[in-house]
Amino acid sequence: MKYFISHEAHSIKEAVKLKELLLEINNEHKIFLTSEWDSLQSGNLWMSDIINSLIEMDEVLILITRKDAFKNLWINFEIGAAIGRKLKPKIFVFGGVSLSDMEYPMKGIHVISTGDTNRWVLEFKRLGYEIKNIEPFSKLFCQSNNA
Repeated sequence: MKYFISHEAHSIKEAVKLKELLLEINNEHKIFLTSEWDSLQSGNLWMSDIINSLIEMDEVLILITRKDAFKNLWINFEIGAAIGRKLKPKIFVFGGVSLSDMEYPMKGIHVISTGDTNRWVLEFKRLGYEIKNIEPFSKLFCQSNNA
């Protein structure tokens, strides 16, 4: 399985931490993260790497850690790429962000509020990550990054 984690530049730490937590549970999955050197190699055309990864991905996970992220062009582009491939993007909203700040078109997609532990544990299980210790995930999702 191949996963693409979409995030803003403001959320690099959260995206890297989520990748680390997921790989601790299941390191057989490949996770593409644009802010990490493993995913984008020096000298490559980064736009091509991102598009190729979106084409190859089995799932796209989106991290929303600030209300401004709902309007981020890259995040919306990556969501659109997933939907265009008939994938259902998994949009994780956390860091104190209110769902009432969502606008269309993203508002038309059912998102995962990480305040609902049962929901995100179930979503990760569906993705192949059986979370036995929710504490590190809860800690990540409770971080506030509302700059």
